[in-house]
Amino acid sequence: MTALPSLVVFDEFGHYAREREGLKKKLLDIDGIPKSTFAVQRDGRIFVFGKLLQLVSHSIGANAAPDKDIRSIAKDLLPQAIISPSEAILEYGIVPVPYRINYGDPVANIGERCLVHAPFQARIPEIFPDAGSMCPAMSAILLGGFWNEELPHSSERNQGFAGQKFNYRGQDLILWHPLGLEHLPTKPEIPEIPSASRVNVSDGGELELGFMIDPQPELDRTVEFRSGYPPVERAFFDKIRGIENDWLSETSGAIRTMLVNDGREDALAQKLTEFPEILGQLNAEFSEGGDFGHDDEAEELCELRKSYPDLSALSDGAIYALYDQYQSTDRLVSRNWPTERDVRFYAYLAGCLSTRVAHAGINIPGDDRSFVSIGRWATYAILCGMDLDSAMAFGWAVNHFDATLRQQTSTIRSAMLHLASLAAEPASELMVGTPVMTLNDILSIGRKSNI
Repeated sequence: MTALPSLVVFDEFGHYAREREGLKKKLLDIDGIPKSTFAVQRDGRIFVFGKLLQLVSHSIGANAAPDKDIRSIAKDLLPQAIISPSEAILEYGIVPVPYRINYGDPVANIGERCLVHAPFQARIPEIFPDAGSMCPAMSAILLGGFWNEELPHSSERNQGFAGQKFNYRGQDLILWHPLGLEHLPTKPEIPEIPSASRVNVSDGGELELGFMIDPQPELDRTVEFRSGYPPVERAFFDKIRGIENDWLSETSGAIRTMLVNDGREDALAQKLTEFPEILGQLNAEFSEGGDFGHDDEAEELCELRKSYPDLSALSDGAIYALYDQYQSTDRLVSRNWPTERDVRFYAYLAGCLSTRVAHAGINIPGDDRSFVSIGRWATYAILCGMDLDSAMAFGWAVNHFDATLRQQTSTIRSAMLHLASLAAEPASELMVGTPVMTLNDILSIGRKSNI
């Protein structure tokens, strides 16, 4: 009998991560070592935990102090881990709390960056061309100051944001998105669906779960108004909270009415496929390509055909491309997607068409991630008797109002919770970073959160 060849698997990441994480844990157990990623010192320099970890690791690896334990080594090297703000920022990626660097701001060009106050969802006015030019601003804020310089190129691009500027404790900030009832689009009127058009689904069925709206508001009972955030006064907070609650009640109630719990799950799919225009236009756009020369692609196509027999009007290339696009955008999964029947895919198809209707007067912006929501409401409108173009426009209008409202309430929620955290734990005199976490800490949090 021939012996099977042996196989040795070396977990390189686990090997080196275990050593580094173990050293990090030992440093955190030493009295006198700050437990945060950084800590501003009274002389204006910055302690950086990552720098200390690097120094101690190098010393142990080089066996530079064979007669000393890790506590003594760390204490000896601690002064070298206290460095200038510019070195902390440029060499160790230190960012003042609660800011972050954003490369995707609407006013920033490729390669430029903005400094964003994350809880307030706002940025400082200056737009920086590179890391070096951003360093003085970050240094000033790290040391408890502010940075309100605005060079001509930034000032020019900030002109359209004049109504979104405010000042918080001496620091000028510009909201990412405007806040205020005047910035909400017109709320679409949601018609009552005729009894004859209501869709029968089995109790607790997949379709109901896929189409129901989560009624959880951003401004729920855990969010209380806190003064100190200039864009939001108490009256505005109360009004937009009421608007959000009424809107969620109205929309979730409409969808609930559409779904009657005493029939078949696939009834809505049948309703959608009664409109050959939807499948025909999508088929025309996505039919090219897809030779399915690989066995796995051919197998996936076969499974899709079994799961969606009512989409036989779509070509092989169209159904494969659309389902792959749906899985990649809606589920954040690229390839290796499941091929079992997913009723939300029908809503995605309707929403996908909403930006492509070619009739006069219809101009509907959108993106892949909003297509399920748009399609859900386009479907609702179809069941209310609207023609295809009107249904697509209605689906976009509902999604646009919902997204804009949620954008505002999400910003307000973030700001109020931040102010509440400051009230519960007043900021220290000198800025400190976030707590240092080991890999085990992160995994423990993940387990508690069921991630």
